[in-house]
Amino acid sequence: MTKQSAVVKDERLGGWLGPWLMGDVNAATVCRTYGLLDGVWGPAFSYREYWSYGSWFVSQFAWVGFRVASMALAMAPVRWILKRVLPAAGHGPSVENLKNGGMTIKILAETDEQTPKVGTVTITGDTDPAYRLTGTNFWDVIDVAMMCVESALTLAFELEKTVVSEKFFGHGEKKSVVVTSAMMGEALRERLGRGGLHFTLDV
Repeated sequence: MTKQSAVVKDERLGGWLGPWLMGDVNAATVCRTYGLLDGVWGPAFSYREYWSYGSWFVSQFAWVGFRVASMALAMAPVRWILKRVLPAAGHGPSVENLKNGGMTIKILAETDEQTPKVGTVTITGDTDPAYRLTGTNFWDVIDVAMMCVESALTLAFELEKTVVSEKFFGHGEKKSVVVTSAMMGEALRERLGRGGLHFTLDV
């Protein structure tokens, strides 16, 4: 796989782009999908997530800041201080901010041909992604981990509609494997759409 720069400029994605908090975690999940599918996207495949900062200076500052923060968090005194400064468990955004929140993610895919073909997927959320989409709230009382629950329901009731069934259970064999959400395909996408997470494909 090809390694990508930490800071890049791409006007299609908003100009100057830099690292963000969940980028490496999400990239690892995408790379696991690539491995489970036996490298179906080709040997030159690469994936990286960025935050649109708009300026070169801010993007570089974010890159340095993330590197310094990761090293600082390895030191026990720093973690001790942060536990006393940062909000405690159960203290987060107000209910109003959660309801009015939202997100837009744009995924750009480009082939490595001499004349590249480009396609995009835009993901939008109807409400706050970190709390309300990950954990959907019913009647302001019950919190349900929407993404996890819908993934589990897909595997439980619609397994035959997914790549998971074809690849790991095609001959009636019982196997144990940790899969990724991407391998649940359209069946999971429809469920997530009903939960407030929407995908728009433009090829």
